[in-house]
Amino acid sequence: MSSAPTTVAALSSDGLHVNRWDGRQWKQIGPAASTLYGGGLALLGINPANSDVSTWTKPSNWIKVGGPGSKFVVTSVSIFGLSPNRDGVFKWSNDSTSWNKVGGPATDLIGGAYNSLFGISPNGGDIYRWISGDKWEKVGGPGSQFVVDGSGQLYGLSPKKDLVMKWTGVGENWTKVGGPASRLFAGGLGLFALNPSGSEIWRYSGGGENWGKVGGPGVDWVVTEDGLFGVNSRGEIWKYESGQTWINLGIPSPSGTKQIVASP
Repeated sequence: MSSAPTTVAALSSDGLHVNRWDGRQWKQIGPAASTLYGGGLALLGINPANSDVSTWTKPSNWIKVGGPGSKFVVTSVSIFGLSPNRDGVFKWSNDSTSWNKVGGPATDLIGGAYNSLFGISPNGGDIYRWISGDKWEKVGGPGSQFVVDGSGQLYGLSPKKDLVMKWTGVGENWTKVGGPASRLFAGGLGLFALNPSGSEIWRYSGGGENWGKVGGPGVDWVVTEDGLFGVNSRGEIWKYESGQTWINLGIPSPSGTKQIVASP
């Protein structure tokens, strides 16, 4: 069953608390964590003591699903992990702590809706799409960043950060959808980009090279199924409404905000 992230979870600056926005208020759902990973299927937390990975189950239970990894990716239906030394890509079996190897060495993993998973090759930085089993196909060359939106669409920022590109879904063919940007963010609400100075965030209209400004500077951003969330320098989390209107959701923890991720 495919699912989409509808809200965000936040890790406090001191790493001692995990809080989740339930649509009305922040609720603490977890203890200490070093890092969070989130997506449609699950919210993951890394144990700061031993680097084990656990998945959150409502209301505040955490279940270990695996050992250490250099990175984890949560899609709409699966969880993937990159081994500690980045020599293998593994897919969680959805049962206890069992994982199956689906790929070889990679420097990074990118995932999103519809079980979309992409990996960056350590040999030259080319990007590959996971098909099934241990089968992958090359879809493009190096980029400074890649993101996947809520429909499974892959976007990339060129190595010099002077072009935003969209993968056509065929071979290694890409089309330009935007100019210079410093970072990209994507999810169910679409594609967003920070301008080169990081002082403005813009939303892609979905057609041609049309973009519209939606906000000012921020420390970090997360796109969910129906929202864009941003963290400012004070640790406050804001949610985008429309136009350039935002709602202040406050600071989840007195110590501030270290990280936000998409959460079911």
